[in-house]
Amino acid sequence: MKSLLKQKNVTGISLVIIALFLGFNIAHAQQRTIQGLVTDLQSESPISYASVTLHTKTDSTIITGTVSNDLGRFEISSPSKGDYLLCVSFVGYRTQMKTISVANSLTYDIGKISLSQESINIQEAVVIGERIKAKSTNEKTTFFVNKKMYDVSNTGVDILKQLPGVHVDLMQNITLEGSGDIIILVNGKECDVDFVQQINASQIDKIEVVRSPGSKYDSNITGVLNIILKERNFGVSGHVNAQFPTTDNELFLNPSYSLRYGNKRFNIYTSYNGEFNYFNITELNTRELTTESGLKTLTTDAIMRQKTWKHRFHYGVDFFMNTNNQFSFYGFYNPYSQEFDGDILMQSTLDGQDSGFNKVKREDTDKNHQAYSSLYYKHLFGSKGAELTIDINYYNLKADNTVYLDYSHDKDVVNRQKPIQHLTNLKIDFTTPLINNLRLDAGIKSYLKTIKQRHLPLFYNKQNANSGYLAFSYNYARFNITSGLRVENSVIKQNEVSSHNYFAFLPSARINLQITKKQKLQFYYRRTIKQPNVYQLNPAVSVIDLYSINRGNSSLKPSYKHILSLDYTIFLGNNYLSTQLFYTNATNVIQNLSFVNNNDLFETRIENLGRQSKYGIKWSGAIKLGNNIGIAPYFELVKSYNSPNNLAKQYQIADKESWHYESGFSASVGFKHQISASVNFQYNSPTYDLQNRRYSDCLYFVYFDKSFKNGMKIGLSTAIPFVKKFTSFGMETKGHNFYSNTQFDINISTLPIGLHFHYKFNKGKKVKTINRDKSTDENITKKGF
Repeated sequence: MKSLLKQKNVTGISLVIIALFLGFNIAHAQQRTIQGLVTDLQSESPISYASVTLHTKTDSTIITGTVSNDLGRFEISSPSKGDYLLCVSFVGYRTQMKTISVANSLTYDIGKISLSQESINIQEAVVIGERIKAKSTNEKTTFFVNKKMYDVSNTGVDILKQLPGVHVDLMQNITLEGSGDIIILVNGKECDVDFVQQINASQIDKIEVVRSPGSKYDSNITGVLNIILKERNFGVSGHVNAQFPTTDNELFLNPSYSLRYGNKRFNIYTSYNGEFNYFNITELNTRELTTESGLKTLTTDAIMRQKTWKHRFHYGVDFFMNTNNQFSFYGFYNPYSQEFDGDILMQSTLDGQDSGFNKVKREDTDKNHQAYSSLYYKHLFGSKGAELTIDINYYNLKADNTVYLDYSHDKDVVNRQKPIQHLTNLKIDFTTPLINNLRLDAGIKSYLKTIKQRHLPLFYNKQNANSGYLAFSYNYARFNITSGLRVENSVIKQNEVSSHNYFAFLPSARINLQITKKQKLQFYYRRTIKQPNVYQLNPAVSVIDLYSINRGNSSLKPSYKHILSLDYTIFLGNNYLSTQLFYTNATNVIQNLSFVNNNDLFETRIENLGRQSKYGIKWSGAIKLGNNIGIAPYFELVKSYNSPNNLAKQYQIADKESWHYESGFSASVGFKHQISASVNFQYNSPTYDLQNRRYSDCLYFVYFDKSFKNGMKIGLSTAIPFVKKFTSFGMETKGHNFYSNTQFDINISTLPIGLHFHYKFNKGKKVKTINRDKSTDENITKKGF
């Protein structure tokens, strides 16, 4: 069977070469052009590099030929008017012959040609011929979504889970290669995970992954995920995604729906995504303090119910003035809550003898309301590749959060926060070709953020940040060279008394060498800045419990980092493999400093504590194992060096070296009767800084899905089955006169199985849409998982 597919491939390529040779030798006074689009029949995604040949109708003699481009489109010349046979083929698909009649028109558009995939039975599994899994260009790697990925996905987040290095946890937080400082884009416009959650998986054509961002992006960004959607429909389209728990002990539900209507000028849409997470948690904290009175041991055991819910309603309209000018409005309204209710047992001993006991009842009241609106404009200039985009948006958060602690032997404690936050953001980007092989990218960004506490009239924080970038990209032979500079300035004012002003020049550079058609080498450099946020700069004391306090630091300085990497990418058939060597060096690193203060309290303060450097290697890939399994592995091995500054040395903190690794993979398999299964796995070994060791358990998900031809899908899913306790986060801290360990566990009483139902529908023709650049501020201290 493999030899047959190989023979078809060789034959198709040979036909194209012959057709191209013959085509050059056919002359005619008026060349007519036949154009069209090659797509997958089921997913409607374009098929790249499909063979297209033109034949005479009488004896099927080849006249000319070509291949479809990256978008599945093709153009082929017809020597004269008349009747012809058009042959379209691609490996893994059934060849289609189409009779066409060319009249007097010089351009003949035959529209869409849909190819159906061939299935080859091997015992119980069904092997599906697929598009190429990945493609690497100058700064990005593009992963094409194939049928196997569609079969095991319902939402945009499900698609992201299948990419190498992308991890999604129980609370739908997304990381790329271990970092949460990433930007998610939809058709080049910024969004968040909630927007991706309401996207129907079948709408996604491909995903561009930028592992080494340039000057265009904020300096703290470590990676970019750009989701490229298919063209939309005239008429009505949408989807419904529902989930049903089988137990009320653990709920992890993320329902969604979408509804769109489009015509030539307008595209109107509304959608919803929700989040319902209810489960029991245990927080165990043990501290040992060496005091003048002796060894004091403090134990806190909290058994609570975490209750998180969220309703986000999206709405928007796209207006197509003409082919060069497009407008879009987008907004959302989002009420949400996260509460912890339960009992806390606190016990203290002195040299092994009981010295105190307290039982605390905790009750939370948490009410939050978010609103966001954005207006976007895009203009295409006459020269190809030149465009201007302008985005202005406004974000508002109003919250009322109360934590009530009822102590059995002490006075009650009530912590209340009533923040109100406003954020206005303006972003302008411009790109244009200059001369041959030279491109210019430039842009500015400005935002103003204010934070107030309604119950504290004197509390007021204001941050005004401005940035700009300029980058040039030049192509020469097999090289692409990109160099850019980003300038950032941020001013933070607290209560109109203290002010912090940060200004930074941040260069970047990238050199790509296309070694062969399937091998690429990339060198990358970037300087970044990590600025302290308003909460870290707030010196106010926050009481954690009877024995612990936290404090910010108004004297914090920004941390600067230099990043160097060397990437090698190779394609072996449909397999994509990447290896990266990297080195980072950061100064004035911002970390927690923990110590026992003069009141024998465990105090944690934010400080600049020294220097941190790392080097290591990363492996990732998209691999086909045998004929029925696809796997996307990721592995990173890192050596870290942490060097304390003079302040850290005063607390007897010494140099620390450590190794750690991060690992994960996603895998999927297709069976008969449109049944599919997939698994996602991730585990990171403990990581270290100057004082702390952080750890967590491995996390894995298993999915089973059954698809139907009418657009309906049903399935089962489970997270971390066969375990009774899952450690989501743990931190161990050591000092010269203390020890502390805090661990958050999710208690799982039964096998957590969920049922899900998905239905998609669409009517009408295709039409392009605009997706909104959405920038909100979520940099608020969060609790729980």
